[in-house]
Amino acid sequence: SATEKFKVSQLGTHVAMRGLVVMACLAGAAGRRTLKVGSSPISMEQQRGSRPSSLSTTAGLRAVQGRTATAGGLALALRGGAEEKKKDAGNALSRGFGEITPTTRMWLLGCLVMATLTLVGVPEELFLYEWRRTFLMGQFWRPLTSACHLGKVDMGMASQIYFLVSYGQEMERSDGSAQHLMFLVTQSVLLMGLASLVGFPSLARSLIAASIYCCSRREPMRPMEVQFGIRIEYWLLPYVNMIIDCLQSQSAMGAVPHVLGILTGHVYHFYSVIWPKMGGRRYLAAPGVLKAAYEPKVEKKVKKVKKPKGTEKAASKAGLKSKKKAKA
Repeated sequence: SATEKFKVSQLGTHVAMRGLVVMACLAGAAGRRTLKVGSSPISMEQQRGSRPSSLSTTAGLRAVQGRTATAGGLALALRGGAEEKKKDAGNALSRGFGEITPTTRMWLLGCLVMATLTLVGVPEELFLYEWRRTFLMGQFWRPLTSACHLGKVDMGMASQIYFLVSYGQEMERSDGSAQHLMFLVTQSVLLMGLASLVGFPSLARSLIAASIYCCSRREPMRPMEVQFGIRIEYWLLPYVNMIIDCLQSQSAMGAVPHVLGILTGHVYHFYSVIWPKMGGRRYLAAPGVLKAAYEPKVEKKVKKVKKPKGTEKAASKAGLKSKKKAKA
């Protein structure tokens, strides 16, 4: 019928129009088609010789570099290579730890072990010094652990470790590793005696205070800077640290380890520095066995110079001739 023919013609016209639209879109897409060289897109216009602007080129290159870096980072992480930075940090830390002088490094290692045991939850009563349990009950590890136990892990402990490394190395570089070990041993013995009288169970902070005191007595007038940019003379440093600890703990008991360390440090300084300068004997010197263990002597091999053959005979003949001439 006429109605059906009209509907068919209208449908055909609609389909033809849609086909034209699709063909136009495809032609436009073909005109704007891009070719990829490496990872940067190049349009057909650029292939025909049109020169792109510098800004668009720079932006495109930066975008490509960003995508490449991101893809490279993901690939590196998938391969497990992202841990290289962590390995570099670990190597730097191990190198820094290895550069610390031997005796101070050994003392620092003991303090770090004690801090780890404290974090794990081991009660500190097992580490502190008590003369009854040490000598009557056979718990002979207590003086050693007490000399390395700095209390709970906090900022106060971090500052004490800084003082340990800084002033411990200063003494050790000045006196030698064997003599610094002798210093720690004598200080521990003296502090054990004082701690038994006073009833103070920790020796580590007093040892650090003694190190600071002995260093300050060697260059007492040297200016130095403490907290808040305050400049003082070196001999005042032990007392300034004592005042700071009293303020932080809000108790006069914060001065006890400093007082004990200053007393025992003065005994060591007197008999190792002042008394020998007055003509006396240095009683607290490190024994030869300890020096040999810490600082082995380097034997210098003297190479014998081989003389050419015949020189000795010629020298002996020349000597005989000179003797005969002298007799004549």
